[in-house]
Amino acid sequence: MSKQKPPDDPTAELRAAVREAHEVVKDLRSLIHEGRELVGQIEAAAEATVDERIKSAVAVGLSNFQTQLNTSVEEATQAVFARFDKLADTLLGETKAEQRRGRSLPQLIQAHVEGRSPD
Repeated sequence: MSKQKPPDDPTAELRAAVREAHEVVKDLRSLIHEGRELVGQIEAAAEATVDERIKSAVAVGLSNFQTQLNTSVEEATQAVFARFDKLADTLLGETKAEQRRGRSLPQLIQAHVEGRSPD
């Protein structure tokens, strides 16, 4: 008689398939874990890059603001000094109009105090 191959044990095949499935699941979990770590690293790198860009943009903006503020303060200060100089000239009779009339505010006040006519 010829030798026949014994029929395969279906339970053994099933156990082998389950074992293989467990190994695949284990590998999959490992890959998921590695993927999550990579996502965390990418997020940290992106956050650092964005933080650096924001800091740089804020620094440039503050620098521009400071320059503009200094210019505005200087211009305003000069304008105030010019107004005070004009006011002082007017009060002291040193404006061109007062000089043409030949009298100054201090002279008018002195004349009034002395009770005489300003002319």
